[in-house]
Amino acid sequence: MVGSLPLHRQCELLFFFRNMVGVLRNLAALNAEVKAAQYVVVDFFATWCGPCKMLAPKLEAMAASFPHVKFFKVDVDEAEDCAQHFKIEAMPTIVFFTNGVEVNRVTGANESAIKSQVTAWPK
Repeated sequence: MVGSLPLHRQCELLFFFRNMVGVLRNLAALNAEVKAAQYVVVDFFATWCGPCKMLAPKLEAMAASFPHVKFFKVDVDEAEDCAQHFKIEAMPTIVFFTNGVEVNRVTGANESAIKSQVTAWPK
């Protein structure tokens, strides 16, 4: 089935499955994902943000290490509705949800604070 897709779509699928962090492009998608999983981490980032770029591979590694947690990223410049709804004022801002409810935030590329929240959730 994948072989019947155009090459660029095959590459997109390969990229998606290789990377464990999903991309959310609007508030409806974000709300749906947050409500659908028990534990969710959302990275609000910007493509021009240096600390965001440094944090991205660390979040990918965490996503691979903690499969019971869903990881997503939201580009605040593309999904302004998300940034406004969650009152994001600095990037990166990492928002943690348990059963659809925001339980914590980390502002800045503080890997240890992020990992501390993720490891606190039971498997």
